[in-house]
Amino acid sequence: MPFRAWKMGAALFGWIAILPAATAHAEDPATTPAPAAAPAQGAAPEVKPAPAPAAAPSSTTVPADPSLTRQAIAWSQERLAELDASVLVVEENAAELKGAVKAKADAAVKQLQETRDAYRAKAEAMLDNSRTWTAAQITDARKSLDDSWKTFQKEVDTYLDEVHADFDTRKAVLLAQVEARQKALESTISKLKADAAKLAQDQRAAVDKQIAALEKKVEELKARAASLKKASASSWDKAKQAYEDVRTRVVETYQSIRDSLSDAMK
Repeated sequence: MPFRAWKMGAALFGWIAILPAATAHAEDPATTPAPAAAPAQGAAPEVKPAPAPAAAPSSTTVPADPSLTRQAIAWSQERLAELDASVLVVEENAAELKGAVKAKADAAVKQLQETRDAYRAKAEAMLDNSRTWTAAQITDARKSLDDSWKTFQKEVDTYLDEVHADFDTRKAVLLAQVEARQKALESTISKLKADAAKLAQDQRAAVDKQIAALEKKVEELKARAASLKKASASSWDKAKQAYEDVRTRVVETYQSIRDSLSDAMK
């Protein structure tokens, strides 16, 4: 089936005086409290309880770590690009169908578009509120996006099953996601370098080293993607697993860099 290139559209994250109460009225036996009685001789002095310590700030009140926020936004933008790429492939495929299966295909495509649009709205809300949301809110938003992503993937599988998609169509959907992911990774590395450039020289060296390691893993991922593109039906599962293994290492390295940046910026 035809597979056309596409472009991904994807910032980020007083002083209070307490004055003593003034006595504005004359001392009146009816209104002036009697002085406290002195403790009896030999009696233990009254011990007042210590004030309770101030409650520690929680994740529901403290603004989210900027590095955590950037990580969540980058992750959501990458996923959104993959959703857009998948929808494009199934739209092209559905346009080629005829007969009774086309009605099912069109309904499935409409559902995919709605799920993708709902994901986009959630991602944009997180981006718009990233400077004010707490860590708990960012975590909740990411979980909601993750749930929507899983729903979308199930709907893609449903579409492919309903139209009895062949190997080439299924392969095209995954390769579209792979290409979108690759472009998102290139953008992510540029943002990591920009954040690292803000660090002090003694902090930056270690982060730069991590970024260089990430770039090597991304190049390896490109090579795995090329192998995936050439894979036949018989070698597909093996090529796909090799790609996913490298992708896991890319994600782990990226998260490690974000953690380093977060620690350095504290």
